Amino acid sequence: MQTPVKLQSWWWRDILKVCKEGEGDGWFINGIGWKVGREYKVKFWEDVWVGNFNLKTRFPRLFSLSLNQGHKVEEVGEWEDLEWRWSLRWRHARFEWESVLEAELVILLSTANLIKDNNDVLVWRKDESGGFSVNSAYEFLAKHGWKRPSS
Repeated sequence: MQTPVKLQSWWWRDILKVCKEGEGDGWFINGIGWKVGREYKVKFWEDVWVGNFNLKTRFPRLFSLSLNQGHKVEEVGEWEDLEWRWSLRWRHARFEWESVLEAELVILLSTANLIKDNNDVLVWRKDESGGFSVNSAYEFLAKHGWKRPSS
């Protein structure tokens, strides 16, 4: 997805056209996410790795205050024995209403399942196994009223 268009195969370009449906990220991009390990691939604010949205979209005000913009998940904390400790850094002290947002963020981060000894893995979030299948994609599209684009 990050390869320049002129270097992509025709097959891959066609897949992206169908997946994006011409606007925005599209159903396929919105269906994938990350299981975080130890490879420094997953962007803390920009990638979908905890919850259903990236943190930048879910917490735009906190993103604007963050000194961790552009950092990978592994750069926003560290392992202490077998427990992950977050180290969120801010441009200034939060106002009371921003502190409420920060508390929501911390609660959401507490649900993250970081895996110390595994690699970062891209997963299909529309199936419990995390594995993509045509069947799971079809079921997702059928459930959400997707219609085949007209030619």
